[in-house]
Order: sequence, then C-alpha cells, then structure tokens
Amino acid sequence: MTDLTPVLKQELWRRFGRPEYPAEWNGIVYGGGKVSQRFWEYFIGVQMLRLCADAVVLDIGGGSPVTGGAFFSELIAGFVKQVIVLDPYAVASPNHANVAPIARPATYSEIQRVLAAHPNVTHVCSLSVFEHIDASVREEIIRGVNDHFIGRTFVATLEYHSKKVFFEQQLTARSLSTLFAGFTNFYLEEIHASPVWAEDAFSEDGRPLLRPLRRIARKIVGEDAPVPRWYPVAVRFERVRPPSGEIVP
Repeated sequence: MTDLTPVLKQELWRRFGRPEYPAEWNGIVYGGGKVSQRFWEYFIGVQMLRLCADAVVLDIGGGSPVTGGAFFSELIAGFVKQVIVLDPYAVASPNHANVAPIARPATYSEIQRVLAAHPNVTHVCSLSVFEHIDASVREEIIRGVNDHFIGRTFVATLEYHSKKVFFEQQLTARSLSTLFAGFTNFYLEEIHASPVWAEDAFSEDGRPLLRPLRRIARKIVGEDAPVPRWYPVAVRFERVRPPSGEIVP
C-alpha cells in the first residue's frame, strides 16, 4: 500500500489556518499559526502514523468543544478507510461518511467496547489530549489500548516539561514514565520534542504566562532572563513482536 504521508502533509499545509477548516491554536482560533506548536502536533502525528488507504484509525479525544469539529480526523478521513472519533464532543462529519463519532468519554471499558466492535482498527492516535485529563483517566486509556488494541501503531502528542508543572495536567518525566509503564504489549519506537515551544506561554503583550494548578499568574522577567516553557512531545509505540516476527495476539 502507498504511504499517504506526503499527500497528508500537503493537505495539512493547505488547510491549517483556513476558516473553513477550524483547528484550535491555528491563528484564527486562539494563537499560533503555521509552523506553530499546534501545527507541529498534526504534522508529526501524520508523519509517525504512516497511514495508507486501508487504514482504520481510532482517534481518542479528537473532538473539540471550541470548534465543534475534529480537525485531524477530517484531515485524514478523505484518504483512509475509516476514522472513529471517541470523544464526548465527537460529532458526525459534514464532509466524510467514513467518520464514525462516538460521543462518550474514553474510559477503559469504553475503549474495550469500541475496539471489540471495530477489530479492524489498524492505528490509534491521541493528539494533545493527555495534558487535559486526570492522570487516572489517561492511565485507563493506555491500559485499554494495551489490553484490547490488536493493531500495530499508537501515536500520541502531549504537553511536557521534564520537571516543572506549569498547568495542572501537564506531563513531566515522572508522570510520562508512569503513564506509559502501562504498555506491556507495545514498545517505544520513536519520541520527538517539538522545535517550536508553547506560544500559549505568553500573553498578548509578550509577557510569560505561568499556569500552576489552574491559576493564571503573570510574571515579568528581564529581557535577558531565560523564560521556562513547556512544549509538545510526540511518541510512537509499535506492537511487541516475538523472534518469529508474528504479531503477539
């Protein structure tokens, strides 16, 4: 099967930032713009998924309460076999009949149910989700994927800083390790850090915003002082294979 990565990157570049294709942090909704942290998350998601035309993708957390759509699912739906969006805000696509919305939270039991109903899912992704949900919920998601996903590839992006927590659910080295310790049937194949850091770390006047525990606090730093920021990280996990090369059931 032909690798769709080049054509999907072209389509992402064409769509991102256009009003008819609403995406959060795209320069129209919130800040950012092309070659921003948000753009990079979609870009690296496409690159790491390595989709082809017969792919069936489960997009966990792909809905948006802000835009009312699912930008990434809409992006790939025109090129792959099917996209299933599991998110409380998931809605039917006005453009693609092969987008299946499931408007429910991604609990362990719900992931089990969805994957049992769709055993042909080949890829699972969760882009910019884990930093918005409680640790117990995201750990349930990983356990659900580990135990019930019989496909091959899992890709996620998330907001990260190795030690400092700038907002409540942002991941650190410790919480990232705890989260992915739940993967026993998958191994880490790739990890990347965004070259573009969090533009939402700054206010409109250029001053840094620090957001510990949901409280927005502003701090003016000297012109030459370092400004700490969180940034997106992307991971790709592949299914563990025995020496024979057969996929572990």
